Amino acid sequence: MYATLGINKLASAAYHPQGQGLVERFNHTIIQMLKIYVNDQQTDWDTYLPRLLFAYRTSHHETLGDSPYFCLFGRDPTLPLDLAFMNAEPSWKSDDLPQYTRRLAASWKETRNLVEQQLMNGQNKSARTKANQQPIEFGEQTAVWVYKYFAKSTRPDDHRTTNLATHWHGPFRVERKMGPNTYKIDIPSHPDKMVTVNVDRLKPFRGYYSRPFDDEIPEVDEASDELSIDCLPSSSFVERVSFPDDDVAYSSTSSPIFRIVDRRRLPNSREKEYLVEHADGIKYWMADSKLAAYRSFVDDFETSRRMDMGLPPLRRSKRYKDLDVEPQTLVQF
Repeated sequence: MYATLGINKLASAAYHPQGQGLVERFNHTIIQMLKIYVNDQQTDWDTYLPRLLFAYRTSHHETLGDSPYFCLFGRDPTLPLDLAFMNAEPSWKSDDLPQYTRRLAASWKETRNLVEQQLMNGQNKSARTKANQQPIEFGEQTAVWVYKYFAKSTRPDDHRTTNLATHWHGPFRVERKMGPNTYKIDIPSHPDKMVTVNVDRLKPFRGYYSRPFDDEIPEVDEASDELSIDCLPSSSFVERVSFPDDDVAYSSTSSPIFRIVDRRRLPNSREKEYLVEHADGIKYWMADSKLAAYRSFVDDFETSRRMDMGLPPLRRSKRYKDLDVEPQTLVQF
């Protein structure tokens, strides 16, 4: 049967999702769609699943070049809008069946050729992307996000699955590089503990707003990862609040900047970076252009720095000095 249909059967190892890339990618897409609609207790996911599957199957697929429904049936589905605006094809009679069959067969053949060409283009694009990839390096004391997937909550009264939760946690700080692809990471909640993490599971931390999306899944084996759920910072435990009007808000997702403690200028760059400290004690480097809302903190730091060097403090504009307000608080007309 395989030879007749041109199928090459491959066996994959158990608990190795990279061996089932197509299936895992589809499952991940459906999970991301379910995250938008499930309730706080995640008990109504099966209600939305059929509708989301239909939405996925009738949407344009970048790799296929068309919708999965069209590639399978050779035609687009009849949607409610088609019936409302009478865009559906006229009903055919029994003597029209041979003509319909021939037209459908021709459509299938053309669709197959287009899909094969699209798949080849996608493979070539992926190969070019991998060829242009540059190695990623993290310096010591660099703040990073760490990817960690937890299959089940450790709380006995919590039956929720973390498939519908955030899997990028942080910030953590790089202690040192262990090998070509591994780093030792400090655990703030456990000062005497460090874990070894693969570089594919790390992303630079540039503020709480820079948390990576959950569809950015690293293709590495998690068996050797030592990061446990008790090592996560408080920002990993996000609480979702629902309102009567079906609006949703999230808490415990950020912490305000408390002060600026240092400054540096990167090689081959004209922009300055400042080491900012949040109210929860987290520190990381942030570009000057990202601190527009914290100019008073920048001015205070620069003034203090100049005074430590024996230089006169920065002068403020006489107009601002007379008004005794910060420049950014003035209203522009």
